[in-house]
Amino acid sequence: MIRQLITTLLALGAAQTASAETYLTTKCAQFGQPEFQINVMSSSIPRADVDWALSTLEGMVASGEKFKAGETMQLGWMLTKLQAGDKGQLIVTEPDMKSFPIVFVDSVDSTLKHLRSQKDTVESVLAADALAFPSLIQAVVVHVNYDKSPRLMLERSAPNGRNSGLKVIDLNDKTASPNNYTLISLYQLAKERPDLVKFFAIPPGVQATIDGKISFKKNGQALPIKPGSFIELLNRQM
Repeated sequence: MIRQLITTLLALGAAQTASAETYLTTKCAQFGQPEFQINVMSSSIPRADVDWALSTLEGMVASGEKFKAGETMQLGWMLTKLQAGDKGQLIVTEPDMKSFPIVFVDSVDSTLKHLRSQKDTVESVLAADALAFPSLIQAVVVHVNYDKSPRLMLERSAPNGRNSGLKVIDLNDKTASPNNYTLISLYQLAKERPDLVKFFAIPPGVQATIDGKISFKKNGQALPIKPGSFIELLNRQM
């Protein structure tokens, strides 16, 4: 039984390794910039999202930005770090979403998965250009029960420096006491409540409520959820 389990686990590991794909930009060298390399481990990530990452990197270089190994940069809400490759390329790495202090790994899977969920969430109720990405290192105001409450509201005000403008409210707390709130990093919130990451890019003025179903308001007015959208499909399953 144990031998069979080990064999199964090894087979699964081999399958995951086999699905890893490496992609390179092709338009950076003409600007005197090393090409970027991104490694995608999961076959569930759409090629369109991979192409978005590549074209975004190429567009940053074309606009005059310069990059070198050891530097960090933001893709979506994610803080990524550049690592020198053995052929002169810059490898884009991302936080493992587990460790603190942050440990970077040779993958962009979380970056692309989070981008997709945040984009699909906002576009369920608003236009695509409403996306307002915070940064992983910014702060978020959270209720002390943020890590376990099933009834929450996320609201967004205008970002201010290191503050993302996001606030997580426990709907079960009727006191509204400011003593029940504290500041943590968005990275910590994502580690402890990965189910909330999809709401991080809501724009200022928007509230997202999770209370049996997911609903939205903007400046106090209910936002209709678009038929066939990501959030409508999630609500069907809740």
